[in-house]
Amino acid sequence: MRTKGSPPSMASQPSPADKTRLMLSCAILCLFLLAGRWSAARMIEGMAEGLIVQPRTYLILAFLGIVATATPRQGLARSRVVTGFAVFYTYAAISLSWAPNWDMGGDKAIEMIMSLIVVMGASRLIDEFGAEVTINMFWKVFSAPLLIMAMLGLVQMSAGGRIAVLGGGPNVFGRNMGVLLLIALYNAGAAKGILKLFWAGTLMFSGLLVLGSGSRGALLLSFIGAATFFNVRRVKAGKVLILLGILIAILWAALALGYFADVAETVEKRFIKATLEKGHDGARGPIFDRAWEMGFGSPLLGEGVAAFANLGIAVYPHNIFLEAFAELGVVGVMLVTWILIEAAIARTWYLSVAAVSKGGFFMMGMSAMVSGDFFDSRYLFLFAMFVMRHRDEYWLALRGQATAKRVPRLAAPTPPPQDQAVGPDLGRRGRAGVQGATRTGGSATSHVRTSDA
Repeated sequence: MRTKGSPPSMASQPSPADKTRLMLSCAILCLFLLAGRWSAARMIEGMAEGLIVQPRTYLILAFLGIVATATPRQGLARSRVVTGFAVFYTYAAISLSWAPNWDMGGDKAIEMIMSLIVVMGASRLIDEFGAEVTINMFWKVFSAPLLIMAMLGLVQMSAGGRIAVLGGGPNVFGRNMGVLLLIALYNAGAAKGILKLFWAGTLMFSGLLVLGSGSRGALLLSFIGAATFFNVRRVKAGKVLILLGILIAILWAALALGYFADVAETVEKRFIKATLEKGHDGARGPIFDRAWEMGFGSPLLGEGVAAFANLGIAVYPHNIFLEAFAELGVVGVMLVTWILIEAAIARTWYLSVAAVSKGGFFMMGMSAMVSGDFFDSRYLFLFAMFVMRHRDEYWLALRGQATAKRVPRLAAPTPPPQDQAVGPDLGRRGRAGVQGATRTGGSATSHVRTSDA
């Protein structure tokens, strides 16, 4: 039964074959998000790097092949805002024509095209299956590799230092554990029985792993994502404070008793000494200043993709708006702002998985303010599209409910008597004969013929 605040079914449930195809599509999409620029070269010394050896190349081709077979269905909401993503990514790729370094710019333009395929391909899946069905499947599938990463992180925790797995960085690991924390929040409330306990434990350990990563940004964006989740779900502040107090008490007790000593050391070094005592900002200040200066060198269209990396100061400005201003100019900033504002103000069902999507959007939005580049913001743009598609189905359902209230329900037509079933128009004399036959119990046909005679 649907409760107030939960979405109605906007599409029929997929068949087993379609469900398998949707699950496979989501699995490939999740692996692409997690893989990023990773390759085996990070773990095998001397191995060549490049797109040809990076899993993302083959994952995006497989994803493109599957979504090309998707068939949009009538009656489902389709967002016009996906046009904004197409315009932004296409403009970024075109800016290669005036970029100072075509080799570096070419690689970044390919990454932009990959990100465009991800957003538009996922939107096409939603056109076929509906937002609730598709995005619900995505979060279910996404939890599996994140849980595997969490288990690897727990094993890595015993080695000491900041936690990172499979050759990736601790900041990326902390961000992924923040996403797992968000999924655990949703499932801990929606699951029942033993699964509720499982996700409650996952919630605690994912928070512990965020701390163990030593990423200050991951810790901050985890709080922002959780706060957004509670806000969308309309959870009272008192309940949130109680839950937060319980989690902090459990973690504090575990650290005080000597458990997770390496995590405690990381927290002391990274959060207390480096941030609170020394005010260390990760050398972001000079990078931000240089990106700002570059933007004013060509304020309208920017210097082109990968222009900032060409300076040799850093690979990217660590801020999505500064990156857009420096490389794509005011035009790029306006396109990014358009997309993010549309998602930020979108209204959705509050008792659905939309709370996870919006929490993930704000989480990755904060991440894009202090770290990463356009390709690293693939999470941000995908989650922004999710939120917009949730919103579209929300308003479509509300319009349908309003229409149903305005249009009065018509009374069911009274079926005609058996003797007046569908047949030729007998005229006035014929109808009189039918009525006479009905009264006398005789044959309608014979009576009509007698009267005509």
